[in-house]
Amino acid sequence: MLKHNLLFFPSLLFSVYCLYSTPIQGADDGAKPVISATQSVVLAIVESACQNRLAAEPVCGDRLTELYVRRAAAAVCNLPTELSAKAFLLGLGIGLDDSTVLRANLLTRNLCRQVESDRQRIARLEVLGSPTMHRRRDLAKHFAVSAALTVVVSPHAAESVGLMKELNDSHGGTGFSFADLAADLAGVRFAVGVRDAKIRLKTLATSFAVKNFLPDVSDLKEGITWEEFVVTYGSVDDERFQRQQKAIRKRILALPGYK
Repeated sequence: MLKHNLLFFPSLLFSVYCLYSTPIQGADDGAKPVISATQSVVLAIVESACQNRLAAEPVCGDRLTELYVRRAAAAVCNLPTELSAKAFLLGLGIGLDDSTVLRANLLTRNLCRQVESDRQRIARLEVLGSPTMHRRRDLAKHFAVSAALTVVVSPHAAESVGLMKELNDSHGGTGFSFADLAADLAGVRFAVGVRDAKIRLKTLATSFAVKNFLPDVSDLKEGITWEEFVVTYGSVDDERFQRQQKAIRKRILALPGYK
């Protein structure tokens, strides 16, 4: 544990650990077990980040994501299944996200602030590094945030949030990305598997690998403008779009992690 190595910590890492060792006050009584367990997950990610910074050969990219997921799963794998699954997925979403998607969302912002204060968030981002999936930071965020949303709302609602985000991006943003959508769908499927105990936390704690839970997306089209989307796919209810989405789902379910 990190607390056994405090004498060797640079000041920044020591400050980060101290911040995360201080509990946040004001959590709703009914939510306290979930909040406490989720904080344990986020703390495990922060501890891993600090330890990685101090390592002789720090890991990065996909290996960093794998480290974080494994440590997050280990932090709660001995808790009751329902509690551990929810805390793991929420903590992963909060812990790997450096955007404000969860923190600003009306459905999740109160929960996020009960788990992690503003000061703690700033400290976490100082040490987090750049965890990726298939060497892309954005895919890791899409995956983790969608997984968290699945246990806050529902699988269908989480998928809808991801889809709406891509449609919004087609209007003058980075464009609609089927790669991002694949990460969203994989994150939802991952969360459902963890929630239903078909994907075991104890297994994730020892052997989580990016390639087993997110397919290669390098061939999927990205940067699609709204005009291009309408011409090529019509709408999200159009058979052409549904066919593409179905193919992505099939690709996800073919991975070893979901069998």
